[in-house]
Amino acid sequence: MQKSNTMGISSISRQIIGEPQRNYLWEVKLPSISGGVDPKRIEPLAQDLVFGDYSINTPGQLRIGSLLSFYAGLLTIPTFQIIFIVPNPNILADYLNAWKLLIVGEDGLFSVKSKYQKLLHVNFINTQGEISGTYKLTGCFPTIFPIYNLAYSASKLATVRIVFATDKIEYTDLST
Repeated sequence: MQKSNTMGISSISRQIIGEPQRNYLWEVKLPSISGGVDPKRIEPLAQDLVFGDYSINTPGQLRIGSLLSFYAGLLTIPTFQIIFIVPNPNILADYLNAWKLLIVGEDGLFSVKSKYQKLLHVNFINTQGEISGTYKLTGCFPTIFPIYNLAYSASKLATVRIVFATDKIEYTDLST
């Protein structure tokens, strides 16, 4: 019987791409907000994070006679969301209300965007506990604030989904 020299797909994948990213090894670094709670107290409450990179949502069209040709259109960044566990007392609400006051003051007037747009980082962590890559999200601010869904019939932790907008996203590989 001849011994096979083929390797399993996971061995080949590890040689080509290295260690795969685990879905649960990440952290978010939130900005300090004037008058708000220390973000280091809020960051561990983040349970889920959904974000994307630049996309070409609407390719342009060019008609030449009877032919229709497409070209790259506007690059956009979709909104992203973070789901937080609601603490008791609710320091998350204090943090977000302070951020909301930076966007719209108590007088009801909007602030200039440089006052309320902030920098967030999403760090990917490897199985050794080291940061292997980071996404820098520039110009972030919350656009949908907490909507509470409380129910006596459910025996789970209360969570809220916060939606954010961002102006720019950059990835830095820190594994090298």
